[in-house]
Amino acid sequence: MNTAENGNYLERLRTCYVQLAEAVQSETASPEYIVALSETADKIIDEIKKDSAFRAAVRPEEVLELKEQAEALIRLIKTEMEKRASHISNLQSGRRAVKGYHSLPVGMGISEGKFMDIKK
Repeated sequence: MNTAENGNYLERLRTCYVQLAEAVQSETASPEYIVALSETADKIIDEIKKDSAFRAAVRPEEVLELKEQAEALIRLIKTEMEKRASHISNLQSGRRAVKGYHSLPVGMGISEGKFMDIKK
């Protein structure tokens, strides 16, 4: 395998990682797009695993550079997930606060959160 093909794997993977990082940070990127980019990166990695000539010819510095890029992407994804979890928690707290201010319907047989015994 020639060097151009070796570089093609690495360049495709770098490009995919950059696009994935941009998509994760974007407010408008669809989840399907992020999943598609992730699957593309997995396919490229599978191609690399199958290509023994490439693995023998690739320089360790290039692999370490891609590994650092992947680790940075993982940290970015974890940070974004924590932000999303915080937003969801805030929404749920807000819903509970709003429900706390609304009284229960009158005339439905409900008083202070318990069913009243109508037979009494």
